[in-house]
Amino acid sequence: MKNQNIKLFLFSTICALTLVRCVPGGGLSFKGSGGGSSGSATSAAAAATGGGAAGGSSGGSSGSGAPVVTSAGAFQQTLYPVVSKYCASCHNGGVSPNFASSDPTTAYNTIINATNPILANFTTPANSELVLRLSRDGHHCWSSSCTNDAATMQAAIVSWNTMVQQAAAAAAAAAKSGTSTSTSTATSTATKAAMQSTVAVLIPATIPTGGAMGTNTYTTLSFKLDDANSTINPKITGAVLSVDVQMFDNSSYRIHNPRISSPNFAILLKDVEFAINGVINPNENTYSLVNETIAKTSGTAMTNILTADMEMIQTNGPGKDTLQVSFGTIMAP
Repeated sequence: MKNQNIKLFLFSTICALTLVRCVPGGGLSFKGSGGGSSGSATSAAAAATGGGAAGGSSGGSSGSGAPVVTSAGAFQQTLYPVVSKYCASCHNGGVSPNFASSDPTTAYNTIINATNPILANFTTPANSELVLRLSRDGHHCWSSSCTNDAATMQAAIVSWNTMVQQAAAAAAAAAKSGTSTSTSTATSTATKAAMQSTVAVLIPATIPTGGAMGTNTYTTLSFKLDDANSTINPKITGAVLSVDVQMFDNSSYRIHNPRISSPNFAILLKDVEFAINGVINPNENTYSLVNETIAKTSGTAMTNILTADMEMIQTNGPGKDTLQVSFGTIMAP
C-alpha cells in the first residue's frame, strides 16, 4: 500500500508540473535502478494531446494551434523504423514479443506494455532490453558490430523520449499561454504552412558508408531552387542547394555540408529543415536555427549554410527514401 501511495503521489506531481491531463493505465513502463519494474506512467505526449497511450491513436484535436506529436507518432518516427527493418523477420508475429509488427500500433502497444523485461527504458535507455539483447547478448546483430547496432537502437529510444518530452513541454506552454494545440502523428511539410519546399530527390540505392563503419566519403544530392514543381515562391532563378549524404550506420543517414550556389541573387534563409519522404522529424533540426543572408555567388561557386552534420533515421532505406529541403523563409532580400 505504501508503494502504491508513493506511485500515486509521483504520478499526480508529474501531472501538475507538466500541466497536462494524465490518464492512469496503459502507459510507458519505466525501469528503476534495480532489476524490477518501478511502475507505469502515462505517456506525456499522449496525455497532453488526448491520444490513447495503449491504443496508439492520435486522438482528437484540442484546437487549431500548432501540431503536437503523440507518443505513438514519435515512436513511428524514431524506434519503429529500426525495429521494423532489423527485427521483423522474427518479431512480426512469429516470435514473441511482437514489437516489430507490420502494424505500428501493435508494435507500439507491445513495447509500452512490456514490464518484465522493459523493452524501451526511457529512464536509462542503455538498460532497455532492445539495447541489451544487442550489446550484452550479441543477439541477431545486423552488422559486423553489435556495439554499433546497440548504439543505433539506443539512439532511437532516446529520440523517442525526447519527442515525448518536447510534446509535453509544448502542451504545458500552450496551457500556460492559453493557446491550443492539435495532434499529429508526424510533422509533414504540408502541416507547416510557412514552409516552402524543394522537389524531393531519391537517395541512391548505393551510397558511401561513414561513421565508425567506413570511409569519410559522400554522395552529393542537388536541389534546384527554381524548379517549377517546387513550392518555393518566388523561384530563385539559377540557384541550387547541394548537400552530401552517406550512410552513417545501417539505420540512419548523415547529412553533411549543405551549400548554395546563387549566381543571380543574394538569398535570405531562415529555418532550414530536411525531410525523409516528406516527413520532418522535429529531433532532426540541426539547421532549423539558420537565419542568414547568402551573398550572390560567382558562377558555380558554393556558399556553406552551416558546417555541422546531422543524422537522419531511415524509413525505407537507400533507393526508396527521398530527401527534401524545406525553408521557413527563402527569398531574394
